Amino acid sequence: MLDGEMRRLSISCFQRCDLDRSFIDWAYRLLEQSVQPRFKTFGFRWSKVETRKELGKKRSRYLVVMDRGSVPLGFALYNFEVESGQAMLNCSWIVLKERIRGQGLGSHLITALETIARHTQMEAIMIALPRQDTLSINLFIDLNFQLDKRTAPGALYVVLSKPTLPVEPPQDADETTKPA
Repeated sequence: MLDGEMRRLSISCFQRCDLDRSFIDWAYRLLEQSVQPRFKTFGFRWSKVETRKELGKKRSRYLVVMDRGSVPLGFALYNFEVESGQAMLNCSWIVLKERIRGQGLGSHLITALETIARHTQMEAIMIALPRQDTLSINLFIDLNFQLDKRTAPGALYVVLSKPTLPVEPPQDADETTKPA
């Protein structure tokens, strides 16, 4: 795809309830074409039932990349949850059609998710990736994600996260008790 065509793409945000069944079917086919072969090379089992269930969850939200004719070309699937007492935006998938990959759109979607996380007061954004998927892991690390403490030693997946709210320094107890 040429740079000029990239500039004519749009990204829209949807809740699952705003999308019809045909979109979910399309999203599954894109995952099946793009992700399933990689999962198999990593030695993972692909579950059509579990993947479709994840795509169709009522709490799911989507950023959908579309061309000028409103034809979908990719998506990011995410939801809001509390993980270990921390309000998180959990990114489940970022999938793009092959012809628009490698042009910075995946990074742009991640940045958009970070903006959504900040706007909704989520403390962090996280994603779990297969440990062997060094290409995706490096993309997130390049965007300042770090290995999360939720990653179990020897696990098949790594959890990467990035704080989205400013960290406030602890106040000194003496400063809070002094009269003004």
